[in-house]
Amino acid sequence: MHRRSCLAALAVAVAACLILAGCGGGDGVKGGGGGPVGPTAAVTFAERKAGMDAAEAKLKQLWNSGTPTSQNRALATYMATLPQFSAAVPIGADDGGGVIATFRDGQVYVVCNDGVLPDSAAEQAAAVMDSPSVRSGVPRGRTAILMRAMGAGWADNRPSLKAMLTEAGYNVSLRDGSIENIRGLPKTDVFYFDTHGDYTTGDIAGVKIASAWTTTPVTAANDAAYAGELAGGANASLVRWSAKGHKDSTGKWVIEKRYAITAQFIRKNGIAFKANSLVYMDCCYLDAAPFRNACIAGGASLYVGWTGPVGGTTGGRAARFVFDRLTGANSSATTKEDPPQRPFDYLAVYNDLKSRHWDAYGTALIRFTPGPGDGGMLAPSIHHIEMHEATELNIGIATMEIKGLFGQDPGETKRKVTVGGTMVQAYQWEPDSITCLIPRFGAGSVGDVIVQVGEHKSNAVPLTEWEVPFTYTHTSFGNLKDVLHMNVHFRADVHSYRDKPGKTPIKPTAVKFLSMVDTDGNWASSGSGTDNTNPENPVKHSWSGSGLLFNQSPPPGAITLQVVRASGTIDVETGTIQFTVSGAGGPKTIDNWDKDNHHWQTEGSAENEDGRPYDALNGSGVPYVKVRFDENFGILARTVSGTLPGHPEATVTLKWSAAAASFPPLPDETPSSVVRLLDQFLRPAA
Repeated sequence: MHRRSCLAALAVAVAACLILAGCGGGDGVKGGGGGPVGPTAAVTFAERKAGMDAAEAKLKQLWNSGTPTSQNRALATYMATLPQFSAAVPIGADDGGGVIATFRDGQVYVVCNDGVLPDSAAEQAAAVMDSPSVRSGVPRGRTAILMRAMGAGWADNRPSLKAMLTEAGYNVSLRDGSIENIRGLPKTDVFYFDTHGDYTTGDIAGVKIASAWTTTPVTAANDAAYAGELAGGANASLVRWSAKGHKDSTGKWVIEKRYAITAQFIRKNGIAFKANSLVYMDCCYLDAAPFRNACIAGGASLYVGWTGPVGGTTGGRAARFVFDRLTGANSSATTKEDPPQRPFDYLAVYNDLKSRHWDAYGTALIRFTPGPGDGGMLAPSIHHIEMHEATELNIGIATMEIKGLFGQDPGETKRKVTVGGTMVQAYQWEPDSITCLIPRFGAGSVGDVIVQVGEHKSNAVPLTEWEVPFTYTHTSFGNLKDVLHMNVHFRADVHSYRDKPGKTPIKPTAVKFLSMVDTDGNWASSGSGTDNTNPENPVKHSWSGSGLLFNQSPPPGAITLQVVRASGTIDVETGTIQFTVSGAGGPKTIDNWDKDNHHWQTEGSAENEDGRPYDALNGSGVPYVKVRFDENFGILARTVSGTLPGHPEATVTLKWSAAAASFPPLPDETPSSVVRLLDQFLRPAA
């Protein structure tokens, strides 16, 4: 897959979504050889073949010595002496890409001679992106065509790319890069072309030609069939090429004569691409403006190509990396992140590619050029989820806000959001945020959240749930006792996420939550006791009453609350939850009597009245308790207790049982082993 500058006179602008991996040309500084000569007598196929055969034979001789630059200069000088040609000049600023020549009738012929390119080359310049804005749209359809014109001497990346795209919901077709296959290219969503490419600017009479090699051989019959497309010099749709096609049994390169398409071919054949499509040219030089602009004019929403000659290993590595990161495939065919990472937009992928110095081959750079639409990804991507719970059992709604990269709203019939496999209503769609109505409990309230645009699914982010049984006990004066059992149901997104590709996942430290509306419980007050604070007149007390607790406000006129609620924040980094749980039941009947009076009253049985229980439990006025969870996000059991400030006779205890997490994130996204080890020593005894 060593491919360098090879074409020198390929027609102006090819506009299709291609992904080329081949040879490239230079910047068109005119070298030695004949000067420009106007078309003269017609040239027969036999004459053309004789001229091309002679050029190939001379090139093989020149391969034995010198550099590609010296070889091309010598070849151009030789070809200019042949009667079939009117002009021949080296390709490229350093004359290192090959030779471009014109036959006597003005038709173009290119000899691609890129030498033996090393597998990699030092980066020489910084790429400049064409757009500073994030584009997060994904192709609306499923069609992906991966085409190839390279010979057996180069590795075929398409099977790896096919696996990535198939996983992302595309119907992938591998096709031969022939003229007719390109001409018949259906309107597609992803087009990749692995081939030789070249671009010359002014090598012959100021002509600018960009072209891509096909698999269609140069023959007399094909010359006759394509005569109209070969005519026209710089305006031709096809040009003839000689380039390395494959290696023989001895390991030597075999030169093959094939046709190459130009930008004019793209335009004249009406080759077009679908909304938010990707065209990737995996080859040398076909970031060339004529070819790139022709593809964008045909609808390519994102065009990718190299500015100069690129080695096969470098080009293939970049292609696998880009497709993997745009789809979130986490394929073993490229550098794999651990833990797996979500899809990213092309700007983020480019910056990651550049940070690895994989965006350049010598002075050649890979470039991403946006076209129409907002195409910039191959799959939607969820960053994190924020929950907004309904506040009461029979009032309000629960909403889920999904943050990430989703593109413009494709319409209700072309997208959906599911939670645990159940579809939920997305009522607000922005490129970076989707707001959904979500069940307050039950089916569709927890589980993997997936955003789907067309047939393309995002990474799955688990919406995790817990149901924790809390017991609050308040004792006073003998065996007076309030007991509240509270089953707290809550959910949250606690998965670790990357802000940028290739970075260490961030463990969230302040995930807010509110108890779900099916949180419930019960309360009971009982016992009797005597307050002997004043020995002259001891006061006897009796408590009674019981009832249920709900996550709701009392009806108008109710004497007391009958409610249980919880809220807090989750810190995944430390494996702790700052938990505030409150409950109140009533009416509770209280009988009081001393030697002079006997009366009764009703009041609430309150878990955190005036905040005093948390003063007792923490001893610091902090209005919460710390709940710890293990590496599987399961809640660890604990009991905390203390004496109410100002009431030495009153003791409060808050106890909670162990509770497993449903739909927890992957184990490698839980608190660090160091934090868990420290936790074993610092956790208070149950």
